[in-house]
Amino acid sequence: MEEWTSADIIRKAKKLMIEKGHTYYQSRKLDRVPKEAVEEYSCYIKKLKQIRQKQTAPHYSGL
Repeated sequence: MEEWTSADIIRKAKKLMIEKGHTYYQSRKLDRVPKEAVEEYSCYIKKLKQIRQKQTAPHYSGL
């Protein structure tokens, strides 16, 4: 399981906001993002973890 610092989460959320066209978040000095961006990013991470768990889950043939 990966661990993130708040700086990592903010960096990823800023990238998400920039991809959506909010160029304001390109500033290196800006260290704040809307909570919605953090929530969206954390939902993305949860879904990614679920997919990875399904891919690594053992498959039984039912025999």
